[in-house]
Amino acid sequence: MRRIVTKMGSDRQPRIADLSSPAARAALDEWARGPHFRSGRLGLAEFLRKRFDPPLARALAEQFELRQLAGPKFAFPERMLLHRKGLEQATRLEVARWRARRVKDFAPKSPIIDATCGLGADSLALIEAGLTVLCLEADEETSRFAAHNLLEVGGRNCVVLGSAQAAPVRGEYWLIDPDRRDEGPRSHQPERWSPPLSVALGIARGARGACIKLAPGFDGKQLTSEALGPGAWLATWVSAGGELRECCLWGGEWATHAAAGEREVVSLAADAARRAPATLRAVPETVEALDPAEAAQIRYLAEPDPALIRSGLLGNVARIVGARPLAAQIAYLGAQEPIEHPLLRAWPVRDSCALDPKRVRRMLAEHDVGTIEVRKRGHPDAAEVLAKRLAGPGKQHGMLAIARLARGHQAYLLGR
Repeated sequence: MRRIVTKMGSDRQPRIADLSSPAARAALDEWARGPHFRSGRLGLAEFLRKRFDPPLARALAEQFELRQLAGPKFAFPERMLLHRKGLEQATRLEVARWRARRVKDFAPKSPIIDATCGLGADSLALIEAGLTVLCLEADEETSRFAAHNLLEVGGRNCVVLGSAQAAPVRGEYWLIDPDRRDEGPRSHQPERWSPPLSVALGIARGARGACIKLAPGFDGKQLTSEALGPGAWLATWVSAGGELRECCLWGGEWATHAAAGEREVVSLAADAARRAPATLRAVPETVEALDPAEAAQIRYLAEPDPALIRSGLLGNVARIVGARPLAAQIAYLGAQEPIEHPLLRAWPVRDSCALDPKRVRRMLAEHDVGTIEVRKRGHPDAAEVLAKRLAGPGKQHGMLAIARLARGHQAYLLGR
């Protein structure tokens, strides 16, 4: 077998033409389909070294491994070029598609500037939705990868090397995803992002419509009227697959009819392409927590969607369903009547007791419960540790919710 030798660039890295050549694609496809696939990383490295020179073999092995991880974020990862940082930062596929549908509703025929396109996750979703996109990317290697990805998967050659802070193009509608890592660990200081949040807000203020992606756990209290400046703004927290995925800030025409201080929750279903998301849009309200005696006697317990918790709209839903938090700063809701809401997951409470291992095991024994799944709020130990520590002597599998109340922790045995 003839080994393929690549010509090296000045940075001594394989060129995109080498990484995406017919020979490279055929080798990776053969490995993925062949019986040796299970031999792991070492087997892959040996397989590729027989066909390519060492630098290209190493690069292709990395591409293969990254593509195996990229399924939640890209529809066709096997046709893309990836790097680890870009993959970590890329928007999940269902979230990118949700945003693209919303952007199309707002501006169905207008070009969209993806000012920080990364590897192209959001741009590909916008193209898939039928929108015209122009992409900017400040990092040269990432821009080359993005150009390959958008041409290969989206059929568009629309990537420009350039920074959002000094954009070489003008447009009316913008998508901005600041780099929160910037050569190091993720930063929680918005002015250390690239571009800084103040710059992103400035771009958004000058646009007809804009969407700025923020960290999933972004504190909505930072979105003050002073920080945002004039105009309409709407912060949206998005969850998918039961996890909080991102916060995004809509501005201008894309924050249509948003009241001052209004926020939004979007919870995407597992089959988001067919089922509409659960949503809530409101100005946050507060609801007084139950006192410890009331919290210990609830008949129904509900766990909120993580986007609902982070948005600050938990009190709104509590008021809608007639429930109250079990304690201050604890996101479980409790009530005497059944709780139903698309942003809540609720269970009947079969029994409860103070979180003392002997009392918990006695309670479980009374209900013939042995192994347990633990859900918790406000307890320092891991759920898996608590499940082993508190398992009962019974034969049935049970679910235990643990919450920190004003006077210690309470354990709730939940029904199905």
